Amino acid sequence: MQSQFFINGISFPKPWREMEPWLSDLFAALTRAGLGSVQFELEAPNSRKSRSLVDLNGAQRKLQEGKKGAYVLRSVAANDEIVEFYDHGQILDLRVDCRISERGRPTLDDMMQLAGGINDSVSGLGVIGPIFHLALPSVNYPRPLPPRKSPHWHPNVVAYFLSRAYYDSGTSVVDPETFERLQRESLPAGLIRRNARDLLIIQAVDHLSDEAKLKRQLYVLEQWIGGTLNLPRDEDFEAEGDQVWRIWGADRVKPFSFYDESTRTAYKVVAEDARQELDRETTTELHEALPMRTLPDGRAIKSTMVIFALREGAIANLELVKALGGSGVLYRDSEGRFWNPDPPGDWIRQQ
Repeated sequence: MQSQFFINGISFPKPWREMEPWLSDLFAALTRAGLGSVQFELEAPNSRKSRSLVDLNGAQRKLQEGKKGAYVLRSVAANDEIVEFYDHGQILDLRVDCRISERGRPTLDDMMQLAGGINDSVSGLGVIGPIFHLALPSVNYPRPLPPRKSPHWHPNVVAYFLSRAYYDSGTSVVDPETFERLQRESLPAGLIRRNARDLLIIQAVDHLSDEAKLKRQLYVLEQWIGGTLNLPRDEDFEAEGDQVWRIWGADRVKPFSFYDESTRTAYKVVAEDARQELDRETTTELHEALPMRTLPDGRAIKSTMVIFALREGAIANLELVKALGGSGVLYRDSEGRFWNPDPPGDWIRQQ
């Protein structure tokens, strides 16, 4: 299962290269996480044409002696194993992409230990935040609808790590209540909350063997974080869960109303009656047009959408449109924006 361990960022009061021995401790934590035996191809700033083969020890030396910019380590054996550092001078960002499993290394527990080890390496020298988490980007799970959106709290996260030192630092982006709120609010069943020194850890699960439970708990964690911190709703969604739909081009073409070549989507505008129903002639036209996958001029159709005058009409005819071969329905609001009341994806609509 693909994982992404992400820190943005590790901050120090002076350039981090002057803060030894923390870098050695950080690389020791990476080694303990099971990455010590991996051979990497190193891409360093200003050396994109000449990549060198290194292990973690060699990468540490290159990073210590190098310049500001991105250092990307790609595993020679597996393209999906990447360790990336971004050097900002006094701040260092870290991302580790790797496969984790219950068998072999690294495991989920290895990645949890990695978080603790990196936090210990910085203790007393600097702080870690605002982003410090472990995500499972390849796992598809039902998300809360409408979703919330935040630069610091993301979907697909299986574990958040909150450093008390960071939340006590008084930096401008810190809400001092965040740490305390996540520490004291009651947890839904199944979520795990624990402390490791000054690190508050909130986990969706403690093992990956039960896929159904994992997906359920990823939803629970996302919903709980959003509600507990009162994160704002994603601006692309209405409170009811309708998602904004953007049309980039409108070529007039029969038998549709228009066609967006950039997305290969064909649109049919219809008019429902006062009972939100379509007349027989319109239904016949949809029956003939919606299954089409090629326009008369040969251009491909990837999806077909039917546009209604009102939200009620779109919702009332959603199943009919899909039964006739359409991809979905839209409606247009008073400001001319299009909305999809049945957004693509796996969702759990919030009450």
